[in-house]
Amino acid sequence: MLQYLIVLLSDNAPSYCYYDNSKKGSKRLMSLDTLKKTICFAMKENLVIQYVFPENIVLPSKYNHIINSIDNHKITGCNSPYISNADIIICNTIDSLIGIKSDKPVVLRISKNNLFSNFDVLAKHLSLFSRLNIIITDIQTFTDKDYHIYQKGLEKIIDIIKNNKGIQFNLLTDRIQLDKMNNCSAGITNITIAPNGRFYLCPAFYNDDENSDIGNIENGVRIPNKNLLQLNYSPICRHCDCYQCKRCVWLNQRTTNEINTPSHQQCVTSHIERNSSLKLLLSLSTGISQKDINLFPINYLDPFEIRHEWDHDVLQEELIKFHKENY
Repeated sequence: MLQYLIVLLSDNAPSYCYYDNSKKGSKRLMSLDTLKKTICFAMKENLVIQYVFPENIVLPSKYNHIINSIDNHKITGCNSPYISNADIIICNTIDSLIGIKSDKPVVLRISKNNLFSNFDVLAKHLSLFSRLNIIITDIQTFTDKDYHIYQKGLEKIIDIIKNNKGIQFNLLTDRIQLDKMNNCSAGITNITIAPNGRFYLCPAFYNDDENSDIGNIENGVRIPNKNLLQLNYSPICRHCDCYQCKRCVWLNQRTTNEINTPSHQQCVTSHIERNSSLKLLLSLSTGISQKDINLFPINYLDPFEIRHEWDHDVLQEELIKFHKENY
């Protein structure tokens, strides 16, 4: 069931996920009329609004009153003039991250090589943030060598968190607290409305192709084959316990041409995080029994490797059900 409406106030709104914003040179704003209709839609559907503010643009004064006419969450870039009111701050470089002075959650979008080169810097400054989320923007390019480097880098962070137990770091601490999938859930719990007044599964789809909309503010939302977004119809993910994985449907489609099938790289990196979370948990706990936690050692890094262990009959039943419902 939908719970959140992500509102891109401008084409210049920063990315907070895997995609790079190809429209950031545009100064197109959502019109006041569309903004008012968007708020009305959110109220009727009982949705929480999450505004994504422009990066380097000051909105006309008329916008402020309308924006704050309903409770909302504000997402801004670290260079935004609205950063002082932000609920989530987005950074794209290590330098801009270190310059942040805020008790708000921070998202760092970073390439794998920049991350690998800066694990020591992150470890040194991690305690300055109430919460830090890392998004690796080129995760689809990981190689076997990269996986090893990634694992060693996370081990450096484990040592820091052991001595600063209040730290929240998505790659390590999220999985410890979860007992079910907590993914991006685009199209399930949240959808996006763009400056053009059209709905999208998430901002990435709008960025790639404006014609990939799932409806508009005048006629409402229509999501074709919505079942494909559900965990039950993801043959790999539903056998996985990497509950912290974003399970990004945009990245799935981009890398495997299937919206419900993740790439090998996305699976392996998520399992490295999962296993590192187990190491962190065991290092934090004294006298803890394995039966008291929902993490345990595994001998694979991609659920596809153990596909022969999946229940064939259950898979067949669900496949038949899907075809009956959709074809």
